[in-house]
Amino acid sequence: MTCGADPGRYIEAAQSYIDPGFDRLVMQVAGPGPAGSIDFYQRELDARIRQPKPNNARA
Repeated sequence: MTCGADPGRYIEAAQSYIDPGFDRLVMQVAGPGPAGSIDFYQRELDARIRQPKPNNARA
């Protein structure tokens, strides 16, 4: 479970699933303030997570 306001932590967590081949990830809000969490996702994570590339395919 990843928590906090550092987008890098979420990218690292997602990458740990992308590298072995997962191509679908689910992001879930587990706590109060879902609107703020959705805003954070849209602002900080959406574009960075939409085009997943395994580490061995990065250029």
